[in-house]
Amino acid sequence: MEWWWLGSGSGFVMPTGLFSSKERAALDAFPTVLSDEVRDRFFGLCDADRRFANRFDGGAVDVGVMLGSLRMFGFVPTDVPESAELLAFVAGQLKPAEESAVQISF
Repeated sequence: MEWWWLGSGSGFVMPTGLFSSKERAALDAFPTVLSDEVRDRFFGLCDADRRFANRFDGGAVDVGVMLGSLRMFGFVPTDVPESAELLAFVAGQLKPAEESAVQISF
């Protein structure tokens, strides 16, 4: 493991190289399988989330997935997989018209 000094004379060090490139890529990527508990925790939409997402009409499902991704990672990854199960879960929480628009386009 490498170490990086924080400021001159501060005496604080920070580990660098903690994860390999492959491990870091896996941490930055969207998981291929989500447990029900993880799906419910991060992609379960509250009333305010639903009101916000439904304002985007045909893009409401995309917005719902982005909100869940933001909660899960702290950012929205560019490689969100087109998981029919996840999209159906998010669409099922939105207004009924959205069920026919289950597409994701980042």
